[in-house]
Amino acid sequence: MKQFLKYFYFSIAGFLGFFILLAGLKYFKADFGNGFLMDKEFIFHHYKYFLYSHVLAAPLALFTGILQFSLKPGSFHKICGRIYVASILLIAAPSSIYMSFFAIGSYIGTIIFLSLALFWIHFTYQGFLRAKRKDFAKHRIFMTRSFILTNSAIVIRLFLFINKKLSLGDPINGYLLISLLSWTIPLMIYEIILFQKRKKLSSKSLK
Repeated sequence: MKQFLKYFYFSIAGFLGFFILLAGLKYFKADFGNGFLMDKEFIFHHYKYFLYSHVLAAPLALFTGILQFSLKPGSFHKICGRIYVASILLIAAPSSIYMSFFAIGSYIGTIIFLSLALFWIHFTYQGFLRAKRKDFAKHRIFMTRSFILTNSAIVIRLFLFINKKLSLGDPINGYLLISLLSWTIPLMIYEIILFQKRKKLSSKSLK
């Protein structure tokens, strides 16, 4: 059941990731009349480079991440891992840091997305370091944390769609709340699971 749910989610994430990429490509023809770019016309001459980098690199991280967690370790796993790490550390996360200062919701939006980007860098880099040191148990933990943050793009869009269809609240406040919960809640759930596993292992070692 656990494996089924994992691959079911990966299928949905890959499918939605493809449409996120297609939607992102629309920004190459900027529309300042509505939507995401509505208030960014005056900064777009430099903002666009970070936006376009993010639009291309973030889906790449998502797709390679899905492959990483779907396939058994091997040479292909290592190649995909390097692409995943490079796409985040060199492009997607740095562009996120810059874009966070122009996020919807003023300073609250900046705090949410800047925190997300910094944690994304930290978890991904630590996962990379653990692999280099052959500490594969910690490597998997940090990469799982990293992948949870990578998947926030999927979770945000799913819940924004629900919020829009059901008119559950104010669009801006709803966007900020969803943006925050999209990565903090899954990360907290994973940390609780880790804590429970460590607790079981420690109790077994004492017997």
